[in-house]
Amino acid sequence: MGFNNFVVGNYSLGFQSFQNVLEIDPSADQSRAFAVACGIEIGETNNATELMKGFKQPDARWAQWAAAFAELHNGSVSNATVQFANLKKNQPTMLFLPDENLIGWSKIDWQLFHKLTDSEKP
Repeated sequence: MGFNNFVVGNYSLGFQSFQNVLEIDPSADQSRAFAVACGIEIGETNNATELMKGFKQPDARWAQWAAAFAELHNGSVSNATVQFANLKKNQPTMLFLPDENLIGWSKIDWQLFHKLTDSEKP
């Protein structure tokens, strides 16, 4: 339910759904990452900041994803773009990476992202 709300841009409902998951399982890092993103989108930046502190694996991919999302929305577009490009290269099966066709990714520097992620052509 939370992921569907995130994808369509209903961040308030998504935020609540992900928070409900975290009440049951505080170690659910993927849900924590999306709660952070939804919190940022609805202006709950203090809650998002507190959620960032609770990752079970603070150096793993979902914590990296949340940090990049926060940077993207705080104006560090180039840094966030590089972080998302690295995630795409190093975690190719990871869901919810930047996609020009999805809501929420308009701030990405698409030229830089494609430069960093497109394979070299022979």
